[in-house]
Amino acid sequence: MKSIHTLSIAAALALTALGSQAAGISAPVGEQGWPPVVESHSTLTRAQVQAELQDARQNHRMAVAEGDQLQLRADELATRSAVSREAVRAETLAAIKDGSIVHGEL
Repeated sequence: MKSIHTLSIAAALALTALGSQAAGISAPVGEQGWPPVVESHSTLTRAQVQAELQDARQNHRMAVAEGDQLQLRADELATRSAVSREAVRAETLAAIKDGSIVHGEL
């Protein structure tokens, strides 16, 4: 009986000590400070930004957002190659002839 009484007192003291230690730690409340504030200073005026937006809409230079992905139009992705189509075809045919293109199972 005495050991149960002693054990319950020890458990109560341990929980009290744990509670007082946790009280010293200040936990953030809510989402204060998140997201972090980023200072930015634009060199453009509001009117200039609106004019650029209107110009982009009129000239179909706006990217399309679907969900969290941004999709650019095909003409915006197109790049100019320094090699002509005929040159690429010739290189491919030459690689096929000399066996430097691997095909089939490896």
